[in-house]
Amino acid sequence: PCSKDYYYSPIPSLDQYKDIKMVISISSRRANPLVQNYLSSLEKNKFEIMQASGLSNSEYNNLAQIAYAILGVESGFGTERRYKIKTHKWMPDIVLKGAKQLLRGDQSALSRGPTQIKNISSFTQNYPEFKYINEKNLEQPENAAIATMLVLKEMSQQLQRIKGKHGNIFETNKDEFIYYIYNGSTSQIKGGLATPESSLRAKEVQDYLSEVSIYEEP
Repeated sequence: PCSKDYYYSPIPSLDQYKDIKMVISISSRRANPLVQNYLSSLEKNKFEIMQASGLSNSEYNNLAQIAYAILGVESGFGTERRYKIKTHKWMPDIVLKGAKQLLRGDQSALSRGPTQIKNISSFTQNYPEFKYINEKNLEQPENAAIATMLVLKEMSQQLQRIKGKHGNIFETNKDEFIYYIYNGSTSQIKGGLATPESSLRAKEVQDYLSEVSIYEEP
């Protein structure tokens, strides 16, 4: 399994790059086509994402595990009823018609895709290689995986900048704090109010992290 020792460096370490295989312990997740495509994208696009973002090998591996956990928290791996309703995958025609009318106009501020990202273009604009990923195609798990990694890279950098404002950020819980930022709760960390040990969603992140292992190819 991959190492968990990381803090995020702006300098790429491509000389340390290694191919990975992500292994899920829950059979129902392994059989889920959305999960399969999402993980496949994390595996096959690793080098390109590292090259574009400056993540090191170990940094990438750890964020890929968090990306899997976020897929579970935000959409139940694409199976939650609320997610299907939001994406019109489980909605009567009459309701769908009304929803489309309500959603006309600028939709960039809406959460999109199975990892529920807002305004993805504000992240991909910094990466010419991935500018093709936008609000219209974020539902595709292959694109969602790449987009989630780019967002997590930014979130991890934010945590590095503000971690001094919260005295309880340690190696053992920083993944949950990254999710706090991902979930739009940066102010709670800055104010010293973030309590992942009592957060149900942070507990979900921990549970999903325990399901995924990353093995590096020799």
